[in-house]
Amino acid sequence: MCLKRLFKTNDYSLKKLSGWGIIFQYRSWIFLAYGLLLILSLWGMQQLKPTYDLFSFLPKSVESMKGISIIRSNQGYSDSLWLMLPAKPKSDTLLLKETLSNIPNVAEITWIDSLQNPAYPDPFLPDEARETFISGDKTILEIKLTTLMSNQEKGETIQRIQSLIPPSADLGGEAVIMESLRRTTDRESKYYTLLAIISIAVLLSLLLRSWKKPLLVLVSMGCTILMTMGSAYYSGTISFLTKSITPSILLGITMDYALFLIHRVEEELPRHLEKKEAIIAAVRKSFLPIAASALTTFAGLISLIAMNFGLGKDMGLLLAKGIVIAFVVNQTLLPVLLYTFSGWFHLSKKKVLTEASTPHLFLFRRVLLSLFPLLLVVAVFSSYYGTHIPYYISNEKQFKTNSPIMHSNQAISDHFQLKSTSYLVYKNVDTQSENEWIRRVENLSSIKKVISQSNVTDTPVPDFYFPLSVQKRFQAGEYRLMTILFSRSVDEKATEKDIRTIRSLNREFFTESYLTGSAGFASDTKQVLTKDLNRVTWLSSLLIFLIILYTFRSFLYAFLLILTVQLAFWINVGISFMMGQPLYQLTPIFISAIQMGATIDYGILFTTRYLEEKQRSGSRLESIYRTWTTVFPAIATSASILFIATLGIAIIASLSTASEVSQLLGRGALVSFTLVIGFYPGLLLLLDPFFPKKGRKNEKVS
Repeated sequence: MCLKRLFKTNDYSLKKLSGWGIIFQYRSWIFLAYGLLLILSLWGMQQLKPTYDLFSFLPKSVESMKGISIIRSNQGYSDSLWLMLPAKPKSDTLLLKETLSNIPNVAEITWIDSLQNPAYPDPFLPDEARETFISGDKTILEIKLTTLMSNQEKGETIQRIQSLIPPSADLGGEAVIMESLRRTTDRESKYYTLLAIISIAVLLSLLLRSWKKPLLVLVSMGCTILMTMGSAYYSGTISFLTKSITPSILLGITMDYALFLIHRVEEELPRHLEKKEAIIAAVRKSFLPIAASALTTFAGLISLIAMNFGLGKDMGLLLAKGIVIAFVVNQTLLPVLLYTFSGWFHLSKKKVLTEASTPHLFLFRRVLLSLFPLLLVVAVFSSYYGTHIPYYISNEKQFKTNSPIMHSNQAISDHFQLKSTSYLVYKNVDTQSENEWIRRVENLSSIKKVISQSNVTDTPVPDFYFPLSVQKRFQAGEYRLMTILFSRSVDEKATEKDIRTIRSLNREFFTESYLTGSAGFASDTKQVLTKDLNRVTWLSSLLIFLIILYTFRSFLYAFLLILTVQLAFWINVGISFMMGQPLYQLTPIFISAIQMGATIDYGILFTTRYLEEKQRSGSRLESIYRTWTTVFPAIATSASILFIATLGIAIIASLSTASEVSQLLGRGALVSFTLVIGFYPGLLLLLDPFFPKKGRKNEKVS
């Protein structure tokens, strides 16, 4: 019967199907159009090549990006690996080095023989060479990879290296971390979405009056996700983080559109003789509320494009496109699905999860007056703690401490006090100034060693006495090159201070210089993201404030709603501080925009209903009471869906960034729900005398 209806298009004349009814006349074409779009989207998803190096999203104008550009264009390499081996006869190490050098895409391998004759006994080697490459019973090699290769080729190169080194060796460095990110993301990302779908399907079966209806909702949401992710290929690059968590986020923040339409259809069914008319009426009446909800969410997400850090544009644009696609699907495909499978709809008096008994008015007043000051105190303290939470930026902290990559990096760090490698690209200066700069930098607490052409030998000699291979290592076109080895993580406060000192010394000693590599990238990223957080917070708040101001024609309503959700954000971040959980510096920026855009609807719904109740009743408390009991199920449903959609990722994700964003987004939905239900009503009750009185023009809800 359903298949018959799918291709039957002449039930009504075009005249009778005016307005929204026209979609039913052309429903077979709608199915065909979505089918073609899904094919294109699936093809695009197969072609996606995510970016795993988040530092690559830095603006090209920052110092570290200028420096790495010079190195890549002149030195021909971009990534470095550190290979730590048991101390063996130098001949064995030289043999392994030669074998690894023959692997495609290996640009250069640096060891003692790159600077001095390895036949010299260790005590006769220069201190810089000996301390850099030998430590106790271990020796270390630096492997540099060529610039022009894909993520797949880089992964194959690293796997080839791992297959040739002995089992007792440890391979670490940024390139290995990036490859581990790729493998982990490719392995886990599909489970994130699958787990979110299963969790939401269970929740929907409890919320809706038929276990079959969730299937239609999930079909429409599946189309939304596939078309959104497929569009990323046609838009350009996408980060591994965006690819991993976007489907689950979209499920959580756009599911309301479908639920609202289905509930509206159930309301209209008893009022119409035919189900088609009921669905048309439901689509027409739900259009503006769903559009308003989509608009506020879109405004919060689109503010991410204001970030100078390119990942904001990457995730913000994709999620904003997802909101638009979800809205269009909800107004076209889902109504056609509801009509095609309208036999699944029936009137039922079965009690569902959201139907709850209402508390007594007196008890409500007591609870509200007790809860408001408590939440106010929590909000004040959490706002303070939220601004003092420690952040990290290094890629190695993307993994849990017990992962193999962390074990290898920690082993290298323990033996060689080597946490990261950075480079200084600079215009040539006299040897005396260069040596003075080196002396002052090596006295910094986080610096293990500085390697330059002037200190690889105990005796200063002119450049032309050095072999060409040694000169090439320390030259980058018209620039000179130093390697700076850090003994502390770039996330430590001492390292941050030392990086600022190094850049200050650069301005003192060199006419032109660029600090790049891990330390330079981390420092520039922190500076850029600190400004981006303020920019995104203010922009998303302003855009949503203007929407609310236009909707309610009230400055005070708009201010209180923004205040409530912004406090929910700071409480959310403050909870991480009180749990002793540092955050990736990108996390609060994304949460600020997404939580503001996705949960401001809770407050808008509450305010809309409150204005309706206030026009009917002269009692402030009774108006808030009726509003609370009416909107509580809808807000609880919306918050629980977003929480369930992100809970799975927060639990199973191996990558800390994906886990953090999902955890804070789900928790943020619950915190926003708590404040809108427990704190915002108290604000309305307290400040009601300052609102326009009944009957005034500006009290009408748009």
